[in-house]
Amino acid sequence: MTPFQQQYTELAARFRKQPNQHNHAAIGALYDLKAALERAEATRETADLLTSVNSLLCLHASALQTFAPFADTGERKDIIRLHKLRDQAAWKGDRFALKDIRTLRATLPPIHLSPADITPDGEGGHCLRCGVVILNKTVADGSNIRITLADGAIADYAPRIIATLETLAQYPAAALIDYYNRECSAYVERDADQDWFDTLEIYSVSIHCRNGVLYSNINSGDTYFLDAYLTIQFEDDKLRTMRFGMT
Repeated sequence: MTPFQQQYTELAARFRKQPNQHNHAAIGALYDLKAALERAEATRETADLLTSVNSLLCLHASALQTFAPFADTGERKDIIRLHKLRDQAAWKGDRFALKDIRTLRATLPPIHLSPADITPDGEGGHCLRCGVVILNKTVADGSNIRITLADGAIADYAPRIIATLETLAQYPAAALIDYYNRECSAYVERDADQDWFDTLEIYSVSIHCRNGVLYSNINSGDTYFLDAYLTIQFEDDKLRTMRFGMT
């Protein structure tokens, strides 16, 4: 057994004792092994191990991308593995990956916007020219911030849209955690805490402007309820509801 194989065997056993986001020590160690394997020479052995690490971390698209170039389509075991990886990648991609909590604790400053940062999206609505911070997470692609108007002009709403985005950037974690534990506890196995907030993944934000009110939907991934989207809804700067939607 090579050092990489031994390390993977030990870490996989540690992870499987608690195979979820709460096993921070094992997840962090798996990410360290992932980085080491990515630095190593690409061989069938390292590809097999890296594929297994990615699969444990729910990085299904990455697992397929790693294994496919080395798969022997004349071998039944490889064909079966490739089929399973393709199914998982098509269904989940890397959207529900377990998070390395070590990288998520820092407080991000809001990105200060101007009305010029709001631009037509070519589909009758608007989006941002740049990335933004939402719930202390970076949304790097401004096209994932979608803005629609039921009335008025974008120039009229722009100052409030910017103010709302700045509020959402630094919305208190404690308020989200409290609401989640009161309203969503029936769907999850444990209460939300700071780990839950830190591991939320923000996919997109839609802001609909109507009658002077801004309705914001934050589409996110919740590691406490995998295979589902969590939509967090605001009316202006007030949290209104959270709801799950299946993928």
